[in-house]
Amino acid sequence: MSETITTQNQKTKFDVNRDYLVGNNFLSTTECDQILADAAEFDLKPATLADDRIVTAIRDCKVAYFDRDQKWGWIYDRIQDFITLGNERYFQFDIIGFEPMQFVVYDRPGSHYELHIDSGNEYRDRDLVRKLSFTIQLTNPEEYQGCDLEFFRSVNDYIAAARSKGTITVTSSFVPHRVTPLESGVRAAIVGWIYGPPFR
Repeated sequence: MSETITTQNQKTKFDVNRDYLVGNNFLSTTECDQILADAAEFDLKPATLADDRIVTAIRDCKVAYFDRDQKWGWIYDRIQDFITLGNERYFQFDIIGFEPMQFVVYDRPGSHYELHIDSGNEYRDRDLVRKLSFTIQLTNPEEYQGCDLEFFRSVNDYIAAARSKGTITVTSSFVPHRVTPLESGVRAAIVGWIYGPPFR
């Protein structure tokens, strides 16, 4: 199902799928390329799990965190507008704000992320939980093979997220998902999370 929502300031089209929303052409090719160029300054590190361990059998990629600032404020604002509209229309969660976002790179054959959920104990000390997760595809899909973002449906049944450059996918943080092994090429994306008070 597709729906276009028009507000005073913008027109936003949502493709509504099982458990997630898609915004095609959320970023232009030029914007994606500029992000990739700007991200060259990042000091990429091996990705860790929630307990800060590096376990490549579970998660094998490189990441760098970045927060809202003069250079990156525009992308935070763009995402906030999209997610605010999508949440009001579909999820209707009580949300508060962003975590710092991650620039993620899968750059060698076998890079992957096993099936997992994003919600957990990240903010239990502040009585907050992750509620929404998002991924923005930065790489042209012809530039790599494998490395699909997939959402779990049932045993041995997954649905793959859109691979088109500039697409944003938003899902509930408790939906199980994975990134399949990279076969060739390089894939880059932005991932992030929106938190709020615990579900009641």
